[in-house]
Amino acid sequence: MRRLPLVLAAAAFVAVLMTSCDTDQPIGVPVTPLPSGSILPSVTTQPSVPASPSATVTPPPDLPSGIPVSYDLDVRKEDVPSKALIPPGTKVSNRWMTETPAGEVIVVAYLTPSGDPFLQARGLVEWRRTGGSVPPWSPVFGMEHRKSEGILGVEGLVGEATGDGSVDLLLLESTGGSGVCGNWRVIDLAAASERWARSLCDGRVDLHADPVGIALLEAVYGPEDPHCCPSGFRTTVLVYQEGRGFVKDSVQSTPA
Repeated sequence: MRRLPLVLAAAAFVAVLMTSCDTDQPIGVPVTPLPSGSILPSVTTQPSVPASPSATVTPPPDLPSGIPVSYDLDVRKEDVPSKALIPPGTKVSNRWMTETPAGEVIVVAYLTPSGDPFLQARGLVEWRRTGGSVPPWSPVFGMEHRKSEGILGVEGLVGEATGDGSVDLLLLESTGGSGVCGNWRVIDLAAASERWARSLCDGRVDLHADPVGIALLEAVYGPEDPHCCPSGFRTTVLVYQEGRGFVKDSVQSTPA
């Protein structure tokens, strides 16, 4: 007699199951009808892409405006036209070509033509060709100057300055004046990076062979010296150290 309630409870449970199957509703989940005119939100599923542990993303370099994104003919540096490497409407003012461990390099200096030679916007861009890359030629470094900055010309010398066994570009952006002023820069062509910069008047910068680096030759004026006639000259040799940049190696003074 005591087992009868258990039998009745089991029968009741089976009846509930049969009822739920007839109505196609899940057990114990109330269903609230949607208001008239309601729209179900859509769900967008992104495809699963397996991550590659060896994949790296290189951010694009900060380049002057108007520089083409690539040169698509796989030809040697001598066969690349300079006009294809600079912004439309500009004019080539200088060009350097060399080879580095990172690939062939072309550096092009350019200007925006103007009726005033003292007010010309200028720029510079480094292009690199790496074997097997797509596209074959890509811009990797650049800089630009507004016409108000008064850059009168850009000259350069290719040679080793940083001591890494690869050639660099020693650059002079002339600004004029009685002191033959200008902005001097060292551009590491293999790394596509500027390593040193200084504005200088009454002096110049040269590549230095032993030790490998750069040499600053500066006029030294005494209290009574006119601008034409300094008392002497000071040569400071700078060598490149990773993490520190160019540091002083030696200083030598000579009378005029």
